Amino acid sequence: METTQTIAIAATPEEIKAMIENPDIDIRDIPKPAPAAASGKRELLCPACHEAHIEAHAKFFKCQDYVKDEPGECNFILWRSGLTNFGRGPLTNAEAVRLIRGEQIPLKNLIGPKSGKTFNCLGQLAEVDLPNGRRIWRVEFLFADDMEGANGDQTPEILTG
Repeated sequence: METTQTIAIAATPEEIKAMIENPDIDIRDIPKPAPAAASGKRELLCPACHEAHIEAHAKFFKCQDYVKDEPGECNFILWRSGLTNFGRGPLTNAEAVRLIRGEQIPLKNLIGPKSGKTFNCLGQLAEVDLPNGRRIWRVEFLFADDMEGANGDQTPEILTG
């Protein structure tokens, strides 16, 4: 009587298909799929070091080469919760991608933490110097004269009083 042995392997669908079509093939001989960048998916390069890629985490986006408080090393980290003080939810992946690519994003119905007034503006990624000498990345507000406010006028800064 012939015995069989069952083994568990981690294989992609392409590898499984190749093994079914040719049972004598060794999984190590199956060509690997092209990396994400070559397959059309664009990797997002870090705006600080311009070398490493950006990683998305539950609470922040950061450079693969991020090193905290180390002079000369990449310091890129963008917190999702950076706008919560203005009555807004966390940054979405799509918004962060646009910011990291150097694009501006619309920010609507933000609430001034001191005044309590609602306003609209554009947001762009900015590196900011702190009084303690550290540099951080955050969303900077832009108030454009040509951006129409939610109340229909040409002054988007303050929408309610």
